[in-house]
Parts: sequence; structure tokens; C-alpha cells
Amino acid sequence: MIDNRPIQFDPFTLDPANELLWKGEEKVRLRPKTFALLRHLALRPGALVTKTDLLNAVWGECNVGDEALKHCVAEIRRALDDSAEAPRFVETVHRRGYRFIGRTARVGSLRKIGAGGRDRAPAVPAAEAAPAAAAETRRAEDAFVGRGAELATLHRALAEATAGRRQVVFVGGARGMGKTSLVDAFVDSVRPAVAGRQRALRPVVARGQCLRSLGAGEAYMPVLEAVTALGASGHRRAVLPVLRRHAPLWLAQMPALIPAADLARVRRATIDASRQRMLREMAEALEALTADRSLILVLEDLHWSDSATLDLVSYWAQRRGPARLLLVGTYRTGEAADGHPLGEILHELQAHRQCVSIGLGPLGEADMADYLARRFPGHRFPEETAPCLARRTGGHPLFLVKVLEGMCERGLARQQDGHWRLGVPLEEAARLVPPTAGQVIERWLDRCTMEERGLLGAASVEGEAFSASAVAAMLRKKPGRIESRLRDLAARGDFLSAPAPDGTGGNGRFRFTNTLRRDVCYRLLPGETRALYHLRAARHLERSRPDGDGNPAAPLARHYDRAGEPGRALPFYAEAAESALARLAGREALEAAGRGLELLAAVAAPRRAEHEARLRNALGEGLWITRGAGEEEVRRSFERAREIHSGWRPDRGARQGELLSRSLYGLWWYHRVRAEPGQAHELAGRLMGLAGAGGNASLLDRARHALGSSLFDQGEFTAALSHLERSRSPLSRSLLALLQWHLGFPERALEAVAGVLSRARTEPQAGIGIFAGLCKAWIHKERREPQAALDCAEESLRLGRGRRLAESWLAPMESIRGWALARLGQVHHGLEQSRRAFGEAAAAGALGLAPLLLAVFAETCLEAGKAGEGLEAVDRALEIARRTGTHHQDAELYRIRGELLARRIVREGGDRDPAACFERAIRTAHDQGALSIQLRAATSLAVYMRERDGEAGARARLERLYGRFDEGFGTGDLVKARALLGS
Repeated sequence: MIDNRPIQFDPFTLDPANELLWKGEEKVRLRPKTFALLRHLALRPGALVTKTDLLNAVWGECNVGDEALKHCVAEIRRALDDSAEAPRFVETVHRRGYRFIGRTARVGSLRKIGAGGRDRAPAVPAAEAAPAAAAETRRAEDAFVGRGAELATLHRALAEATAGRRQVVFVGGARGMGKTSLVDAFVDSVRPAVAGRQRALRPVVARGQCLRSLGAGEAYMPVLEAVTALGASGHRRAVLPVLRRHAPLWLAQMPALIPAADLARVRRATIDASRQRMLREMAEALEALTADRSLILVLEDLHWSDSATLDLVSYWAQRRGPARLLLVGTYRTGEAADGHPLGEILHELQAHRQCVSIGLGPLGEADMADYLARRFPGHRFPEETAPCLARRTGGHPLFLVKVLEGMCERGLARQQDGHWRLGVPLEEAARLVPPTAGQVIERWLDRCTMEERGLLGAASVEGEAFSASAVAAMLRKKPGRIESRLRDLAARGDFLSAPAPDGTGGNGRFRFTNTLRRDVCYRLLPGETRALYHLRAARHLERSRPDGDGNPAAPLARHYDRAGEPGRALPFYAEAAESALARLAGREALEAAGRGLELLAAVAAPRRAEHEARLRNALGEGLWITRGAGEEEVRRSFERAREIHSGWRPDRGARQGELLSRSLYGLWWYHRVRAEPGQAHELAGRLMGLAGAGGNASLLDRARHALGSSLFDQGEFTAALSHLERSRSPLSRSLLALLQWHLGFPERALEAVAGVLSRARTEPQAGIGIFAGLCKAWIHKERREPQAALDCAEESLRLGRGRRLAESWLAPMESIRGWALARLGQVHHGLEQSRRAFGEAAAAGALGLAPLLLAVFAETCLEAGKAGEGLEAVDRALEIARRTGTHHQDAELYRIRGELLARRIVREGGDRDPAACFERAIRTAHDQGALSIQLRAATSLAVYMRERDGEAGARARLERLYGRFDEGFGTGDLVKARALLGS
């Protein structure tokens, strides 16, 4: 009696009775022949099974060669995550056969679980279970995403076939792009579609597989496999009579379907077979089989098909009679190009609208986000995870699955507190090259010629994107030939994408289809070869730089570094860091500056100081972008840069003066953000002295910005005006616009900041638009235009987050956004956002922002009717202002306190005098020259004093202040004052 109990070999379970393979509780898909081969081996653990035995056991009398056997073994190894070099389950015995070496055990019968009664693997004791991380993950088939349109196309084709209109659908795509997964998902969705009494009407599915063969291969092999499997299944009674009547030639090649005595008779009767008769017989047999019921015939990997099978597909597609048959053929686009017979058939059938073609491209970022949500329900991965995976895998479904499985197996992604989280930074997790993915790519490389592997290795040195001329320089070959060979590789689509020429011959640009493939190609290069290629690539890049500029410095630094030339790499690392800072790419700057500082010891002393100063300045600026300017590490980096050139004199050169100015400016930002205006003002003065000594206009603009900003922070608006007006810095012009609003020019303020934003579109420095956008949002807030303030704040937030700015830089934008939301009716949401903005700045040590953020929060509390909380915020802000000397919000804070007190008196009673707060706000604003704040405070006083003693004086003062304005009469404060005066 045959023992059909399940066979367990951790973490897999083989169910011979139901022809199923499980990994934990998830089904692993195998073709029938592949499953039969695995079953035959697993039933004989430790024993050598010869190739002849396997061919007889699995294929019977079908005439197949070793290629079919090798293909099935390769499929088994992929399914089991096994390796031919270091096997855990299937061992190759050279030239003889195979041996199953996994530790096996028989287990009890499979149990049914779940409401739908789905088959599941037997429960496995905890000690024998697969690693938890691997067991937690789902296979790609269970999270099928991004192919909805293609799936719908297949269902439409099935509907047409069911109506009697024959259909041929070709599914093409690069290797591993999910062709089989799409067909599997389609078949799985069709099988349960009809149940109960209609079960007999459910479409029948038959599948055949083409195999890669070095010779001619067996004619009609995938069709024979599919029809034989169909006849050996529960449909034998329907299939055999049709084959006897319509396709005896075919039946003679299917010994598994008829007794041996009948087989000899059939073969004698069909001795005069011809190719035309074979085509006609199978076409008629398929039409007869589908007279009453639909059939889905799947032929996979048609790019490896024998010519006879392709002739049958073409012949059948061009017949005109009715048939309830849907033929689905899959193929690799790259291998079916360049005169392949399948390509010619596709072109011919498409021209006559006799087929449908589905092309599978890479998954998009949205598809990947959907996949992550399904595979890791409730995950808390960073927002950039899907875009990062898209870059890493090129949208390749197979590699997406492998990368995520690798992250789980290594514990980089794990469950904490009921949610999936990354245990390391996203960039580190994404750099993983899972062994299984690496093995797949290495197998693909093995099928390339030696010349092609050399091309890919050299290209990998250049990076994800590269030029044919650079590869030619590394290989010392003619660019024209290299570009031609790269085009051939790109046409196949396995490793390279199609080139996008950016000039004449030799300048074609190419790209690896994903960084995983590039990384494997690079890893396989010998170390000496790698270093040599990097050196040649660096020299090629330097030669192609017009006047020493034009190409990014980062690749030059990387090439010289990896070529073992640190002295030549160092200046390029400094240049790369400075270039990244101009784009506000803080992380890139930190990476370049950090690596450059590591190489300092290898550089001769004469130029070491200048290189270190450049790198320290870049490191400090990168830190203030990514972590906030108030970080202690920022101070240390700029302090070291200042020490290097502390003894600078004008006769020592402008370059050293520029480096010293940058370090002083960085320290000024540090002290300003930390609300240390005394130190900041002193540094601004030193910047002015340095700029005057050096006679450098750009240094003078920087110094004036620093001094003007320090004076603004201290509430000395008139003094700040003289410095900001004389600075050409866009940062100065943005702050000047805000200052103009304070001084009573609301229209000029808006025009000025709009001008800065317009010029920012052509400026090389990305930060200008973000800061100018913040100033514009602030001006709209002060003009009492909440919708415009909201729009500007959100745009600045979008830009800032896109550049990954530290949260403390985003806090003012968040705060203004909260104020605007509250004014527009979303009071609770706006209040919470303003509260959170202050918390983020405080956590980063950005105390210099506190008066502004607390003032905005207190005003939002006023809108929300939370007077007590608002008063606490005002008191805290005024205390910080007194302690630090940051006074630019003092007048507004006193006014808001008066408004909050007035609100509290109306609602709760009390004896604190709002009028005194308004009076102090007016005096403070007067002393600072802030006419707009004076008017706003005077309006608040006049409103409060209505029907009280002193109303006339308050109105008279308001009228005088209103009369000093000559613009902005449509802004909120002036409209309110005019209405009050006219009432």
C-alpha cells in the first residue's frame, strides 16, 4: 500500500496525496512535472536516483532529454530557496543523478482550517518550526498587486472565449516580472467563480511548459504535456474519445493515456504522419473539446518553444470557426526579439487583430506601497520605504519579494508592539543583497557571454547610470563597439534598460534595471580589477570636465577613493559636499564630508588645513540642515573650522577668508537658533570686520544678513533695516519683506517677497525658495489672510520635507499652518498643530524660535476659546524673551495677553486689566518702529474701551495711527480699524 502521509523537511511539508507543497502555512506553487520529480526524490531520502530513473518515473515514454530534468531541478531549488553550490535539500551527483539530502519525517494527515476549508499544512511543533521572521512573511502570490488592468484583460478574453469566440493572449515581460504570477492569479480567480450546480460549466485549465534546450527540442512538447495532464485528470472520459476521433497522431505520443496494447495499434495506424495533419488534428480536437465547456490552455515560456508549437499557436489563432478556448502564452520580451519566430508570429497576429498582447512593466511606487500594506498590515515603516524599494528593485516583483524576505530573515524588519517596524535606518535596510536574490542574478550572469559579463562589471563601477564612453575608457575599447554591445544587452532587458542617447556616437546613456543587479555585478569583480576600473573612470571623468568643471564631483571622489588615491579624492569630497549643500541635500553632504574627514590623515600637510576647513564647514552645514542648527555637534564642527584659520589676514588669500567667514556664519546660526543673541550679535560684528578687511562683496552680503537678522531678533527694527536693505542676499531680501510689514508697508512687503520667490526659481541654492516661502506665509498671516497663509505654509512644508529638513526648521511653517487652519474653522486641528510645532522646536534646542511659536499658539488658543492655556504660553514666551534678549515678538505678545484677559473677564470675571496690556503693546511697538503692530494693538484697545471711560482717547489714537498708512487698506487690520472708526 502506498504511503501518502505528508513528508516534512523543515520548513517545508510535501503532501503527496494532494500534490501540494507547503512552507509553513503558505502554499508553494510547482508545476505538475516539477512536483512529481520532488516527490520521487523526497520518497527516497539519502538515495542516489539516476537521471534515467527520474526520466522514466516522471515522463514515462515521452521523449525528453536532460534539459527537461535540469529545468525541473532548478525550479525545485528556487521553490526551496536551495543552492546547487551549497545544497540543503537536493544534491547533484555529477553525471549520474540527484540525491535528496534534507532530513525528512512523516507527519499526520493534513487538517482543514478556516471558514472556507482551505488546505493548510499540519501544525509543526515550536522547536521544529521555521524561523519566526520567515514564517511571518507572505509569499508574493498572496499579495498580488499592481496588475489589475492586466487581470481584467484576461477576464475579458475569457468572457469572449466562453461566448464561442476563440482568444489568444500573449503575456510578455522581462525575466521575473511576474508573468507566471499573473497567470496563476487569473487561474485562481477563475476556479472558484462557478460553484454548486454550475460547477460543470467552470472552465477547464491545462498548462504546459517550454524548456530551454541546446538542441532542437521535442516537437509540440508544452502542448503534449498540457493535454496529457488533462487526459490523466478527472476529465479523462471527455478527453480520450475526442483524441481518438480527431487527433490519433497526438494520442500516439501520449502513452500515459492508453494501454500498451492500444498504443502499438495507434502508432501503426499513424505511421504516415505529417506536420500539416498534426496542426489540423489538434486544432479540431481543441474545438471539439470546447464545444460544451471553456478551456484555458496556458503555454509558458514560449521564447523557448520549439517551432512546431509556435506553428500550432499561429494556425489555431487564424482559424475562423467557433471555439470556447482561451490560449494564454507567456514569453520574455528580450529573448523574443531580434528575428525570433515568436516575434514574427506576434507581429502577424496583431496586425490582423487575432491576438491580444499584455506587456508587464515594473511595479510603480503606489503598487509597492500597496504590497507593503498587504504583506505587513499596520506597518510603521518610513514614508520613503516604497520609493526606496522602487529604486532598489527597479519595480521588479521577484526582487521586491526577495529583498523583503531578506529584511525579515535578518531581523531588519520585525514586529514591535503589534506593528511592523524597521530595526535599522531605511538606507541600511535597502542596501541588503539577499543571498537568494544574489543567486538568481548570478545564474542570469552565467548565461551571458564572457564579453557581456565584462561589460556589466565595468558598467557597475560607474554606478546605476553610466555612459558607453566611460565603460569604453575602463576597458580600453572603442566607444562605438562598446555602445553597440550595450544596446544589445539593453534590448534583452535583463540587466540594462534601453539607452537614452544624449549626443553623438559613444555618448549613449544606459542604466541598470535596478541597483540589486548592479551591486551583484560589482561584487563579483576581483579587487584589483575594481580598483583599476575606478582609476580609469576617474581619469575619464576629469578629462571630460570642461575647464575643470561641469561633471559632479561626487563620482570623481568615489572613483579616486576606491582606486586607492585618497589625496586626489579629498578635494572632490569637499566639492561634492558643498555642491550637495547648495541643493539642500544634507545627507549627501554629511556622507561626503564624513568620508573626506576619514581620509585626512593620508594627505600631505601643506593642503590638509584647507581641506579640513572645507569639510568641517560642510559637515556643520549638513548637520544643521538634517538635525537643526542648535545641535552641539554643529558648534563643534564650526569651531574646529574657525580654529584652523583663526589667524587669517587679508594677505593670506581670499580663499582662507571665505572659509573663515563660513565657519563664523555657521556659529552665528547656532547661537541665533539657541536664543543667544549676545553671542550671535558679536559673531555678526566679526563677520562685518572680516568682510570689510577682505573687500569681498559676497562676504559683505553674508555679514549684513547676519547683523540685520540679529538686530531684528532683538526688536531693533529700524537698525536692522539699514543692514538688510544694503544686502543682496536673497535671505536678507526675504527678511526685509517681513520687516516692511512691521514698519507699516503691507503691500510692499508682499511685493518684495514675491520678487525673491520669482528669482529663487533661477537660483542654484534650493533653500532660498523655502525660506522666502516661509516669510510670505508669515506676511499673509500678519495681513490676516488665512487661506493664502495656509497655501504658502503647505508649499514650504512640501519643499522642506522633500529636502528632509530637520523638524525644527519646519516648525514655523507648521505653526503658521495651524493658525490658518484654526482661522478657517478647523480650530482643534489647528491648535494641535501649533502646539506640536513648538514642542518640536523646543526638543531640538531651538529656543530662538520660541517667542514666535508661542505667540502663534497663544493666538490660536484665543481662536479656540482656551484663554488659560493661551495666557500660560504668553507668560512663558515673555519670560524667554527677557532671559535671552529675543524681543521681536514682545509687542504682539502683550497685545495677545490683553485679548486673552479680556476674553477671560467676559467669561469668568477677574480683575487683571487688559487695557494695561494693550497700552504696553502700543508703547513697545512704538519704540521698535513697528507701525503695523501699533495699529493692531490700538484697535484691540479701542474695541475693549467701547462703553468704558477712555473710549474717546482710544479712538483718537487709533485714528492718528490709521492716518499714517498710505497702502494696504484692504488688509485685515486696516479694514477692522476703518470699520471701528466708522461705527
